Amino acid sequence: MKKMDDTTRQNLGMVSKMIYGNWMQQCTYAFAELAMADVLKEAPKTHADLSRELRLNGAYLKQFLRCVDELGYVSFNKQTKTYALTDVGAILGSDHPYSKRAEARLNGAEYRYMPWGHLVSILKNGNGKEYSPTVENGTLDFLQDKPQLLEVFHEAMFKIWKTEDAKIVEAFDFKPFKKVMDIGGGKGSFLLSMLEQNNHLEGVVFDLATTFDEGNLSEENQLAGDFFNEVPDVADLYTMKNVIHNWPENKTKQIVNNVRKAMLSTNGIDTPIGDKRMLIIENILPDDGTGDISNWMSLNFMILVDGQERNREEYKELGEECGFHLEKIYATDTNRQIIEYSLL
Repeated sequence: MKKMDDTTRQNLGMVSKMIYGNWMQQCTYAFAELAMADVLKEAPKTHADLSRELRLNGAYLKQFLRCVDELGYVSFNKQTKTYALTDVGAILGSDHPYSKRAEARLNGAEYRYMPWGHLVSILKNGNGKEYSPTVENGTLDFLQDKPQLLEVFHEAMFKIWKTEDAKIVEAFDFKPFKKVMDIGGGKGSFLLSMLEQNNHLEGVVFDLATTFDEGNLSEENQLAGDFFNEVPDVADLYTMKNVIHNWPENKTKQIVNNVRKAMLSTNGIDTPIGDKRMLIIENILPDDGTGDISNWMSLNFMILVDGQERNREEYKELGEECGFHLEKIYATDTNRQIIEYSLL
């Protein structure tokens, strides 16, 4: 056999890492789900300490600790026989300023992880509804009777965007507008960023009533409802961040058409119809097929909820089909871009 060159060796290593990547992802999920970073935060602990405090099988835990040590989440001291939390592992702690714990718990949860195991069948069928419980009615509907998972979902969404919302807001001029409605805005991180940077602006989050339980918003910033039924006509700026990629094409158009009806109304606010705007904030697929996080996001949404990301032309077509003109696309200091629409 021909001697292996360095390039081939590197390529083999990379492919092997990809083949077994699910092992690493699930160890990361388990580390976060068990709150192991929280347990190790104050002081290093022995294998026996961790087994007792976390109520885990000792033999299985020993194998797990070797793997999370290799991932860099803990370090083992041979002299003291203790495991210490590393700076990397601390990121999976609950109170880290840039905590990724909720995100790891969300992405490793069975309802999000298992459908990926049926990717070949989903590619053949053109739909994941046989394998993903969130395809038919969306993630929030599926989680309504699963309070612990719902809490993790909202926490992950809030923390993912806590540091990035402000960067998105900086990329758009809100001065011409009086009141903004953030549709499907969850716990309100994006609305709060808009209001903090624009003192003149009033605003509400429009979302399901259950979303507001023990939330971060005051009552005056909450408006409960279902955007598939109607969107209230109380604003002159309507925003949707990370919303329409969660729905199949027919439901996406239903949401956008309901926004159009609200913008056409002259009852709720005295801003001229031609000055009202809709902003869609999403990843935009590259037109030339280059590598981008949006490629992965789009596949994930197709698998889980029959949704998708779109390229610039597809956003233009979506708007026109629903009675909107694409005014401009704004780059932000994040992966997301702002797509501004006016009424046709």
